[in-house]
Amino acid sequence: MFSETRELFTRLDKGLPVNKPVYRLYFENLTTLWRTLTPKRIELMQFLREHGPLSIRKLAADLKRDYKNVHSDIKELVAVDLVKATSDDRYEVPWDEIDMKILLAA
Repeated sequence: MFSETRELFTRLDKGLPVNKPVYRLYFENLTTLWRTLTPKRIELMQFLREHGPLSIRKLAADLKRDYKNVHSDIKELVAVDLVKATSDDRYEVPWDEIDMKILLAA
């Protein structure tokens, strides 16, 4: 994160164009990452990316999952900004891909 910020200011100081912003999401540790990005939630995001925006009810029906569980998953994914709510209470995934980087040594 610090190296990206340093690079941005260097480019600005030199009058160079700034690269397109990259959205980044950081997790405190691997446990939090895996608790947030469960296989069911990843499946949900993939389905939304392909078929969305959808309501939670429609999403649950299409995925043949319990409404309450889908609702909980959607709310968690919205909280970390991986899923976006539309003005008409539907949900969408604006990302084409998620790249994960896991450092094994500091």
